[in-house]
Amino acid sequence: MSLISREEEVQERMLKVIDALKKEIELLRVDLVQCCEQFNEVCNQHIESGYAETEKLTLISDKHQQKFNEFEITNKLLEITADYTDLQGHIPEYQDLITQLENMMLSYAKLEEYEVAAVIKKWLFSMEDATAFTLQY
Repeated sequence: MSLISREEEVQERMLKVIDALKKEIELLRVDLVQCCEQFNEVCNQHIESGYAETEKLTLISDKHQQKFNEFEITNKLLEITADYTDLQGHIPEYQDLITQLENMMLSYAKLEEYEVAAVIKKWLFSMEDATAFTLQY
């Protein structure tokens, strides 16, 4: 049985979180494309109805904006993690990364941008879980 140092274990767990973040971005990209298609369809229906479909247009517009915001902040999180990643793909200063994400989340909450703060919180908690564990012997 080989022993893995705590630091190596943290790095492996952090890499799994980063991989999950990348997968989430791809899923959001697909959702965003579908949302754009729905938005265009509803816009056309709105025009064809003589501009009577405003409620439906507002709903799809809000959904589209929400997806876009989630996509943007998730991409921003990936950019931030890339800033902390070294040439070997490790994140040696993961505590600083977690601190930056926590401050970022609190800043958005202070601005009452709770949806953005919630997205950050999800990934912040994943990273905290990846770094806070005890080895089983």
